[in-house]
Amino acid sequence: MSKKAQYLVISSIVSVFSFFGCQNSLSKDEYVHWVLDYNNGLHVNKKFGEYLFDVQYQPRDFIRILRNDFNFDDSLEYFTLQIHLKDSTSDFMTYHVSNVVEKQQRLYYFSYLFQDGIFLEEANEKHPCVLYHFEQADVLHKRTFILAFEKSASKQIKEAKLIIDSPYFGSLPIAIKISKVNIPSLKL
Repeated sequence: MSKKAQYLVISSIVSVFSFFGCQNSLSKDEYVHWVLDYNNGLHVNKKFGEYLFDVQYQPRDFIRILRNDFNFDDSLEYFTLQIHLKDSTSDFMTYHVSNVVEKQQRLYYFSYLFQDGIFLEEANEKHPCVLYHFEQADVLHKRTFILAFEKSASKQIKEAKLIIDSPYFGSLPIAIKISKVNIPSLKL
């Protein structure tokens, strides 16, 4: 391992210990940064075939910060899902589409029907997607889906799996693990 790589590893470990060892809660900016960091398990990338899936779990306090609303109903768990092709110059909405009818069918599917193939699995319970929004426009050919699921009755959930079961991505479901451990508290 190079000296630069060793330095980066050591400095990352030191900053994590000092970050959590000295604080019980984080400021709004620190909290947002922590949630968005891929190293903490709440933000996950997964490659599957020609596709890239980017899942972001949004804990209650993260939603509160984004909405600037600390009294919202938190009976749901929120996620964002971005899907794009490994070839960033291509749009997966038109990938392998040969005519206008196929393009309209794909657009309709991802606008309305895709929700039926998305589930959240926690503590051996499978929850359907109850809120779904497809954001169609993206300059970088990434398609974003806003997802929400009813919270599990179990309070000690350490891991969740976002399950995507769609014929557009193959015959097998895609399972993306999201960690829910050691989420810091928000300093209000």
